[in-house]
Amino acid sequence: MNGRATIEVAVDRRTDARAALANGADRVEYCAQLGTGGLTPEMWRVRELGLTAPGQLAVLIREQTGPFTADARTVDWMARRAREAFEAGACAVVFGVLTAANEIDVEACRRILGSCDEGAAVFHRAFDLCPGPFTALDTLVKLGFRRVLTSGGAGVRAPGALDRLAELVRHAANAIEILPGGGVRSDNAPEILRRTGCGQLHSSCRRPDGAFDVEELKSLVAVVGE
Repeated sequence: MNGRATIEVAVDRRTDARAALANGADRVEYCAQLGTGGLTPEMWRVRELGLTAPGQLAVLIREQTGPFTADARTVDWMARRAREAFEAGACAVVFGVLTAANEIDVEACRRILGSCDEGAAVFHRAFDLCPGPFTALDTLVKLGFRRVLTSGGAGVRAPGALDRLAELVRHAANAIEILPGGGVRSDNAPEILRRTGCGQLHSSCRRPDGAFDVEELKSLVAVVGE
């Protein structure tokens, strides 16, 4: 930690990942097709990026868009990709599997976690669909997840989202990291940090046309360092 909140940036291009890290991002979440919610990138791309971003590269593990449920074949696929991502240089993998009732799929997650480096798994925003967030958080702690990406519901700008994030932070009691994401920008980052007690933020820093906005990242870095 460098005296300010940790900033993670979601990217789907290696050039954007390098630009983000060169302009103040502490970590990148790398995926393919970010505009669709993100899918697992090709491993040769992960390997190339991992050589230049040791300890700063989280990789999304997701086979297809749509529901966050997964059958046995998909779970096995995710477990293999997770192992490959670590071997390619990732410091963390990001995934999430839910049951049809939108609860944490314990067995599926346990299977994938078995292929992960210890303490290096992140549960993604599928968490926001869980009907009982505190119960879901307890489940993630028991499973051994290090971090959970959450918007506090429908996005950090939604009414009540920051209060819910603060409640999650209190409930977590440092047993798991809470990473706010889903609408984080330089104009609301200071309030998110102040009101939630979180020490990190996740942002895509995108322009309206979907392109990576390095100036927005610079602004984000500046405001969280004030």
